Amino acid sequence: MKNLIPLFSLLVLLPVNVLARDIYLGVGLGKSSFNPDTDQQDTDVFGNSYQLLAGYEFNDTWAAEFRAVDLGRVKFRPKGSTDYITSALSVVYRKNLLKGSPWDWYALAGMNTMTRNSDSVAIKRRSAGRVHLGAGLQYNINTAWAAKGDWVYYDKDARTMSFSLVYRFGQAEPQATFSDTLLTAVTPPINQEIITVQPEVLLENEIVEPAHNDLVDAKAYSIDLSAIKFNSNSAELLPESRARLQELIQGLREQPALSGEVRGYTDSSGNAQSNQVLSEQRAIAVRAYLIGQGIAPQRIRATGYGIKDPIANNATKQGREQNRRIVFIAD
Repeated sequence: MKNLIPLFSLLVLLPVNVLARDIYLGVGLGKSSFNPDTDQQDTDVFGNSYQLLAGYEFNDTWAAEFRAVDLGRVKFRPKGSTDYITSALSVVYRKNLLKGSPWDWYALAGMNTMTRNSDSVAIKRRSAGRVHLGAGLQYNINTAWAAKGDWVYYDKDARTMSFSLVYRFGQAEPQATFSDTLLTAVTPPINQEIITVQPEVLLENEIVEPAHNDLVDAKAYSIDLSAIKFNSNSAELLPESRARLQELIQGLREQPALSGEVRGYTDSSGNAQSNQVLSEQRAIAVRAYLIGQGIAPQRIRATGYGIKDPIANNATKQGREQNRRIVFIAD
């Protein structure tokens, strides 16, 4: 493990601004098996391995990953030993094992450099440009944490089976919230009208109603709640979000005939099932707050739509931020 300390130091010294929403880091341990290229008789061909991981997710399927691995030590008879260390850069291909499940399978391939530190055995100390292959399973605990186990063939000298715990930095950012204007890209049903509140031209708590009808029966209604935020990776509303919801509450109080659905959406990052659950929990949290403020429960429904109906490109950070949103649709 001490052989990984310099590499770990490099990882923790990365500038904070590179820890974007697509970066993940992990630690792991496992068991290695060896087939040393030497005429010495080995006595222990299994070793304990330790590894550090750093990766960048290009999208839900492809990622680049760097691993620094202390594979362990081989002991020889009558004396001597060799420590194996490798640094590996891989391309990772990942897919959902079953649609909607928290399990993913993945395959990886890349190049590695193997270093062998021996105290007495004649053995090649360093081999660069070796091709490695591997495969594994990943369990997405939530949108931020994942556990993974895999088997990797580094070269004919060394292979390892390991288990790692991974943290995705961007999945729990404070910006991972429903923070966009309601009904930004909702198409009104036939014979219905969307009324959008423009905060810069309205007085406090002012509600816009259809100009052609004193009754609010336009079947669609929106109000700017761009400040709605939640605690990281949770459905707990932050205090400033409650304050902003007062605008919607005021509108519902002034228009008792108005009812509708609170819809939660996420971007496509991470596991689809986890995103679905989170969108449901956050929509329910908004509904619960409205009910707690005196809005009749039968007037408000809550539904999570997960990654469905994106309004922007999930391949960009800006697009993902737009897709994380809450929408209120009037009946």
